[in-house]
This record gives sequence, C-alpha cells and structure tokens, in this order.
Amino acid sequence: MSDSVCLGLDYGGRRVGIALGYQDLSLARPLKTIVYSSDEELLERIALEVKEWNPTRFVVGLPQYEDHKPHPIAKKLLNFVSYWNLVLVSRWFAWMKVLLPLKQSV
Repeated sequence: MSDSVCLGLDYGGRRVGIALGYQDLSLARPLKTIVYSSDEELLERIALEVKEWNPTRFVVGLPQYEDHKPHPIAKKLLNFVSYWNLVLVSRWFAWMKVLLPLKQSV
C-alpha cells in the first residue's frame, strides 16, 4: 500500500459514498456506496474499508449550497465526525493502555 492512500467519504442521511484516492498520483475513484441505518453501523462498515485499504488520511466532503450556506445534512455530518473522533480517540487510548506497559517492559 502507498503512504498516500486516502479514503473519501460523501456523507448522506442514509447512504455514504466511498472513494479511494492516491495523493501521490492525484487520482481518485469511486469505490462503493454504503447504505446504513445507524451511526454505529456506518462506523463498522467504514472500519471494514479502513482495514482493507489502510488509508493514511480521510477526506470528508462538507455539503453546502452554491451560495456557500451549509446544507441541512451538514450538522448531522459534523455530529457524526465528532462521534467518529471520540470513537477513534477512545480506541487509541485503549491501545495505548496495552502498548505502554509492553514498551516499558522492553
């Protein structure tokens, strides 16, 4: 896998489009559409893509109108991203609790 693999998310209220991009090639392509019924289900499905593609970064589109006013789904998206960050941080802390004792014993 390249160090420049990006996973792009086009967030919608019931579906999320996933794109795979390579920053070093300035290339992206659609990958799949995830249909979901809860944020937890969406996180699980995104986690499967992360496991498969091992991206180094994420790109999340923020929906807005042509006059740059936020689209109503933008608030839900920002809430989801905040939730996602909390989940990622809590998982990171859980891993650090496992890894730190291992590092200190070496």
